[in-house]
Amino acid sequence: MVASKIKADHSFFWNKLFSFSGIFPVGAFLAEHFWANSYALVSVGKYDETSRGLQQIPWRVPVEFLFIWFPILFHGGYGIYVWWRGKLNVLQYPWLGNWMWALQRWTGIIAFAFIGWHVWTERFLTEGKSNFAGVQHSLRNPYFLAFYAIGVVASSVHLATASGIF
Repeated sequence: MVASKIKADHSFFWNKLFSFSGIFPVGAFLAEHFWANSYALVSVGKYDETSRGLQQIPWRVPVEFLFIWFPILFHGGYGIYVWWRGKLNVLQYPWLGNWMWALQRWTGIIAFAFIGWHVWTERFLTEGKSNFAGVQHSLRNPYFLAFYAIGVVASSVHLATASGIF
């Protein structure tokens, strides 16, 4: 076989970039999100102050695009590709590893949909000025609350299974 006819396999690179983008910056952003939102447990004022601080980041849109949106879109898009290519075989081989693989894939799909919806409702519909009162009003809707809870749990479980926590 002629060396020029061999097709280069870049899957190792893409798989490593996929894993890296899931842990950092997407995983780091999830942790930061939990930290910033935990100020709601301190007080309404502290939550709103933290939210305003995040809204005043210099060069906010390019920073969000490079370090949040682009990695999430890459990780989510490539994740859908991996999910679509994979074969679910938990019924034929009901081992824990297969169940964890399936759990990670399904929570990833749910998390990707939730993150898209969350960004739309809390970033774009509010024009980037989300506050405690708006979130509190939204969470009064039981469907919103249920989807929010499912999305947060799916995002957390997806990160935990990817990082080997469980």
